[in-house]
Order: sequence, then structure tokens, then C-alpha cells
Amino acid sequence: MDTTQSLFYPLAIISGLSSALFWYSYHFEMSKNTVVQYGGEEIGILKATSTFAATLGPFIGGLALTYFSFNFLFIASSILLLASVYPLFKAHDIKPRNSFKLSYLKPDKQRNRLYTAFIAIGTRSSGLDIVYPLFVFYILGNYFEIGVLASIMAFVTVAFYLLIGNYVDKKDYLQTLKLGSFLHSISWAIKGFIQNAAHIFTIGTYSAVSFMFIDLSHGKEVYEFASNTDTSSFLTVREIIVAFSKLFPLILFLITESFVITFTFIAFTMLLYAIPKQKSL
Repeated sequence: MDTTQSLFYPLAIISGLSSALFWYSYHFEMSKNTVVQYGGEEIGILKATSTFAATLGPFIGGLALTYFSFNFLFIASSILLLASVYPLFKAHDIKPRNSFKLSYLKPDKQRNRLYTAFIAIGTRSSGLDIVYPLFVFYILGNYFEIGVLASIMAFVTVAFYLLIGNYVDKKDYLQTLKLGSFLHSISWAIKGFIQNAAHIFTIGTYSAVSFMFIDLSHGKEVYEFASNTDTSSFLTVREIIVAFSKLFPLILFLITESFVITFTFIAFTMLLYAIPKQKSL
């Protein structure tokens, strides 16, 4: 193993720690500040804003990789990330009143459905962030073309976040969650049969829009539940389940070396969002 390869292990550990710290804090902040009746709209605005800001990211990244190198891209990204941290130091700190309770790791009627959905989150996350990009590069083989397609798809989805966020608030979010679960599952089932850039754009856009029904409905439900329970323990368990679930598609892909099988597995896990709510709730 050369020096470059050996760097992947400490970088993976650092990335895991930073992810755990950031996302726990992010969801804690959201659960304490989201207004339940407007949760879909609020989350939609937040998602639309971040998506719009990231619209040029893939395009610029594709240019950087085409004309420079991965090193240049990583250094530039690191500088931008460091700059974005500064406003956080100006924000008011919120100290959780609750400490982590091991009892939240045990099955519970009020939490089982959400915990199952967290498995779907982790599975989709690593599938979308790691396995699917490998598949797209295998199809296109061009960094710049990949970047352009990703930017266009991101731009198209911005308006849908605002529309669907408002729609979720007007409907029963459990019904929109089930709808999104079914529609998004279809997108993963057909991703393995993509053959060209047109397919990537069409199916990718459909996949992104269908996931919005899940993302906004589930987010609203999670923040509502977290605000009425031991927020610290609940969100800690969320991060644990999501982190472990990220391993499933990666292990499956390493064993089968099949994009179709891996994407089909992810498609089935998307249906976990549709598990009915317990009557006791």
C-alpha cells in the first residue's frame, strides 16, 4: 500500500466524525425550530435554497476535473467549506437538556416505523453518493458531461421543492410519504437499465422529484416527533441507524459486482417508508 492509499483510512474516519457531528446538530436545530403546520414548506424552502446554491457545483467540478485535477478540486472545495463554517461561530449555541438513553435503542411502537425509514435513508445515501456515480461514469466516461447533466437536473428540481413542500402541508404527510415511496422505488428499479445521457437526465430528474415527496414528508414527521420526545436520544439513534445502513448497498455491490442487483435492492428498501403508522399513535 503506497502513501496515497494509506491516507484514505484516516480521511474516512475524519469524514465519518464530521458527518456525525454536523447532521446530528443540523437535525436538532431543525426539530426545535420547525413550525409543524408549515414544516413541508419550511423544509422545501431550505432544500430549494441549498439545491440552487449547488446548481453550479457539478458544472464547475466537471470543468475542474477536465482541465485541472482532483487535487485542485479538493483544495478549492476545502477552502469554500472552511469559509462557510465562519457564520456558524456567530450563531447562538443550543445546549441539549437531555442526555442519550440506551432505552432508545430498543424496539418501540412509537419509534419502530421511523427507525425502519432510517434504514432506507442510509441505503439510498451510499447508493446515490457512491454506487450510482460509478455507474454514470461507466456510461458517460466524461467528467464534464456528468457535471453539466447534474447541474441541469439540480436547477430543474429547485422549483419542485417549493411546490411539493406546500403540497405536503395541505395533505396528510403520511399519504404523500407513501406516494413518494412507491414512485421513488420505481426510479431505482429502472436505473440499472440506463444506457445514455438522455436516460440519465430523464430518470435522474424523475428520481429527484419523486424523492421530494419522501424527503419533505419524512422530514416533517421526524422533526415533529423529535420535538415531542427526548430529542437528543432519538436523533442519536437516527444517526447510528443511518450510518450502519450505508454499508448494505456497498457490501452487496462488492459481492455481486452488479449495478442492477444493487439498484433493485435499494428500490425495495425505498418501500420501507410506506410502512403503516402504528394505531397506538
